[in-house]
Amino acid sequence: RLVFDGRLDNREDLLSALSISSEEGRLFSDAALVLRAYAAWGQACAERFIGEFALVLFDEYQHTLFCARDQLGDRTLFYAQHGSQVVIASEPWAILALPEFVVRADEVAAAHFFSFRAPQDGRTLFKDVFELLPGCQLSIKNAELTDPSPYWQPDPTRTIRYKSDDEYAEHFL
Repeated sequence: RLVFDGRLDNREDLLSALSISSEEGRLFSDAALVLRAYAAWGQACAERFIGEFALVLFDEYQHTLFCARDQLGDRTLFYAQHGSQVVIASEPWAILALPEFVVRADEVAAAHFFSFRAPQDGRTLFKDVFELLPGCQLSIKNAELTDPSPYWQPDPTRTIRYKSDDEYAEHFL
């Protein structure tokens, strides 16, 4: 089962890696392609996606809920745990609308907000409601929520050199 908000910009690369022809691939939505990628690579599939996305996938065979967010954070994903219940939503308000969640301010996150610094631990202005950070994933297996972990990080040492502005433009596109 999959909930997918977004788009994949590297469909051709994914189709090729999954040995799916371009013609057959035209019949796949991006969500269907995500499911195929997960079936082939498991949770490592997120490393291969380029585009804007937030996904929540339930693997009924592994009894695992897997969540991932795109590398630049264009799509949002929030989560909260209340006892053995974990709630995941695209906005924190959706979590706070549930009767079991009491709206309380997170003073540390507020201090970061007013100092124009983003919290690096996913804190939001609401106590016990966290944002899955860009380029991160988390999973729930046997009612155990794993700590979010990065599946991608920028490499500041990597240098790209092309011969012309046109080559830079082509690579960017």
